[in-house]
Amino acid sequence: MRNFKLTYDKKGKRWKKKHKGKQYYFGQRGVVKTDLKSYEAALLEWHEKRVELDGLKTEEHPSIQQRQEKIDWWMSTGMNGDAKIAQQQIEMLKGEIAELKEGGQPISYMIPSSPENNAVWSERRKQMTAKPDELSIGEAITIFMDHKERQVPEKITAARLDCLRCQLLPFAESFGSSMSIHSIDSLGFRKYHDELIDSMKSKRISESYASDILATARQVMQWWYEQEMIDQLPRNLRSRDLTISVSPKKIEVFTDAEVKMILDGASDANRLHYLLMLNCGMTQKDVSDLKPEEIDFEAGTITRKRSKTKDVESVPVVCYRLWDETHRLLKAHAHRTGNHALTNARGGALYISTLKTTGESRLHRVDNISTAYFRLARKLNITKGVKLFRKTSATKIKSLNKGLDTLFLGHSPRSVADKSYSQQNRFPDDDMAWLGTEYGFKTERP
Repeated sequence: MRNFKLTYDKKGKRWKKKHKGKQYYFGQRGVVKTDLKSYEAALLEWHEKRVELDGLKTEEHPSIQQRQEKIDWWMSTGMNGDAKIAQQQIEMLKGEIAELKEGGQPISYMIPSSPENNAVWSERRKQMTAKPDELSIGEAITIFMDHKERQVPEKITAARLDCLRCQLLPFAESFGSSMSIHSIDSLGFRKYHDELIDSMKSKRISESYASDILATARQVMQWWYEQEMIDQLPRNLRSRDLTISVSPKKIEVFTDAEVKMILDGASDANRLHYLLMLNCGMTQKDVSDLKPEEIDFEAGTITRKRSKTKDVESVPVVCYRLWDETHRLLKAHAHRTGNHALTNARGGALYISTLKTTGESRLHRVDNISTAYFRLARKLNITKGVKLFRKTSATKIKSLNKGLDTLFLGHSPRSVADKSYSQQNRFPDDDMAWLGTEYGFKTERP
């Protein structure tokens, strides 16, 4: 898989390139990172600029052009060995061209092919490019993304849409966004899988991200087929040979000492956010979405479904008993009316993830909880993420009683033990009190 040659400038919302110690900017401002057309246009500007900076000729040597067309054809038909040889010849050509300018004799592989032979390769290349009445891969991806965007926020989140957009970038880069949607076959899909494996082995991308990218490629091609945009799928689309295994990750949690340092260093409002994550298994979005009617201020309980899976029928509505400290801070800081029990200093939502449209849709995310947390974590020299509060408590609960961690996290029950606990709908008070003592918090009220 090819690496992107330009870097996205978040501040100016355009593309940039550092060359010989100087920064250069390309393309118009205000584009999004996932806009392939803007990237390709900016890349063309960079190539022209480099010709100017390095004193190169705009027109490449005919032998290089011919071999590049052969590489494109061989790669598309799975003849990777021949393509590799041609690529090595191109690298040697670049070094020899300078000597040729000074009067040197061209070596055999620098002599251009006959016009007849070159025409054959040009015709093969044209056959792969989308015809006027055919959809290109880039256009087909746009249609898919437009469909998914209409599902926000009812079926997918804005963040998930942004993930799909990013995961389709290497897909379009590998197959060519201008190529015909019908040019993707079994050999091409195998090549794409191999590219992901190579990128994973060279540590350019992680195992899990490579697996997600491949899954997204399968998803978009399956959708094209269902919409009758393509007549057939690559025969190896679901092949077990073309999978990417993800090694189990070591479970990372906070130590008790780290939890104490963070809670001691936080303001009361932020301390409450972290306690809700520890006490009720909440994420930042859960804390932000907490409604006044979900809180029993007198009894000291919270009863709700996870925000992420609130529309899933099998997900339980869980009642959590609050530790005394969580209860005290919640009574002091929570609103009794309105859509949000907890808000930021300006009265707005603590967490926002939406699509902001300014010509192109793009992810607009505001996470006050994470921002405050990482500001404090840097001071304390802690590099772990804010979501580990929830995971730390779940890990402690799992060590106490298997099955309870699923109920604590608000997940759909899977095992027999999970189902028996989910029917209760209330996390056991004694186990919640035990969890509190693990962090030094009491639950003494009746």
